[in-house]
Amino acid sequence: MDRRTMRYRILIILMLTIFLGCICDSTVAYATERESNEVAEADFDLELVQPQSATISLANGDTAEIGIRPVVTIRPMWEETHYNASGNWEIYYNSPIVYRHFYITISNHKITNAHSPSYTTFLCTVSGESFTWNSTEATYRLNVNALADMASTVAVLQAWMDGTTLHTYAN
Repeated sequence: MDRRTMRYRILIILMLTIFLGCICDSTVAYATERESNEVAEADFDLELVQPQSATISLANGDTAEIGIRPVVTIRPMWEETHYNASGNWEIYYNSPIVYRHFYITISNHKITNAHSPSYTTFLCTVSGESFTWNSTEATYRLNVNALADMASTVAVLQAWMDGTTLHTYAN
């Protein structure tokens, strides 16, 4: 079997798996939602762009807190630019074989926090990972092995500040 045929087979298997996974996930979520008698609702003003919470009463008499908080999400397409960046950001990239992400906080045009690097793979393995950050850049690297370790690459996800501008990169 040549490489081209192998790639097509892997692509078809990947697409079928994703399609069937979406169908199964939505069916399970719909069935679970229909079986639940407990409904909890709260209204939030999304134009405020700030954390909000509400205490709600559950059907069994318990109380719970439900809330929202703004987190800007970035999915870089190779490289993107975001002017006057500040606040909390999720940096992520989803390729056919590896999904990866991390979070950063920008304050006064500096990266003041970077945390929670994570990845999920499909039909490949990760043999090593590193996450580094400082006040101007955050970089997440994964050593990815695919096709039974016949092919390997380094997957990079990066965010860096250039003055007031946030740049993101993924390969």
